[in-house]
Formats: sequence, C-alpha cells, structure tokens
Amino acid sequence: MRSAIIVSAITFGLGHIVNLFNGSGKDLISSVTQIVFAVMVGFVLVIIFYYGKSLVPCILFHSVNNALKVFSANGMSNFLAEMVINLVLILAVLGGYLSYLLKVFDKTEDISIQ
Repeated sequence: MRSAIIVSAITFGLGHIVNLFNGSGKDLISSVTQIVFAVMVGFVLVIIFYYGKSLVPCILFHSVNNALKVFSANGMSNFLAEMVINLVLILAVLGGYLSYLLKVFDKTEDISIQ
C-alpha cells in the first residue's frame, strides 16, 4: 500500500510537467518547484483519499487551488506569497477534513457500543 501512495503522489506531480513545455512563461526553476510542490500536494491528497475513502475533498481542494492560481496570476507575482496561500489552503482543507473524519469516527463508535 505504501508504494501505491508514493507512486500516486509522484504521478500527480509529474502530471504537471506539461507546464515546462506549454509556454506558460515560467523559468525552469519555477516550473521544477511547481512539480515538486505538486508531488507534495499529491501525497496529501492521496492520504486524504486513503483515510476518507472519498475523492470529493480532493476534487474540492484541487478546484479551489486552481481558482486561486488564476486570481493570483493576474495580480500576484510574489512566489513566496503564492506558496503561503497554498500552505494555508492545504492546512485548512486538512484540518477541516480531519475534524470531519474524527466526528464520523466518534459517531461510528457510539453506534457500535449501543
């Protein structure tokens, strides 16, 4: 199972390699950094899917992340600011989903005890 998680995360990140060739105007360092960041995000999304058994939080996260990228591309050229926004987004999604899972598991335990 561990290898499937790692392969999925790397595959998600490498899926962004197309940005090296699509004429986005980013330099090599920015594109490689995006791929590395996408691998890390892929790992988080795989973990969310593995424990939550649902793709919905992963899809929502990816949609919001892409939407923020569109807005930030128009007005924000600071790479560090983009990374901070992404980190906050990841932590918010993880925190919210973790609290949801904990509530679900608590209810499941209550039902099984009765």
